[in-house]
Amino acid sequence: MIKIISVKYLTTIFVIFFSIVLKFSALASENKILLKVNNELITTIDISNEINYLKSINENINNLENKKIIEIARNSLIKDKIKKIALTPIIKKMEISDDDFKRILISNYSNTGFTKIEEIYQHLKKYNVEPKLIRNKMTINAIWSQFIYDKYSKNIKI
Repeated sequence: MIKIISVKYLTTIFVIFFSIVLKFSALASENKILLKVNNELITTIDISNEINYLKSINENINNLENKKIIEIARNSLIKDKIKKIALTPIIKKMEISDDDFKRILISNYSNTGFTKIEEIYQHLKKYNVEPKLIRNKMTINAIWSQFIYDKYSKNIKI
């Protein structure tokens, strides 16, 4: 009787354990490398994060086919990687001040109706977008814009 109970007990624990493991492994995102731009990798998680970011800026993106959304996210990430690669040898520290970041963040989300940082962070949370990702993205874009302006503004003649 004791051996039967222990076998049933072990079987039950075994089934429960593997059910939980299988459930969590099915829920876990598989991260695969999709592209390599120089030594900068773009993974499936990067694409997913970029899609969330794009949806947070423009909810109309949901009207597009999934294939098109993935293509837009992929192209956006490639552009960001190229900017980062081009800036890395030129810029010692890729950072902007907190004030500049807040100004840029509010400017980027003004078309969504948000005017306060706290509102934007709540909005980003709804789309599962990490503030660190946004700061990195906006830092690269701000530095890139300044770099392009500095480089070509001398060539503009009015």
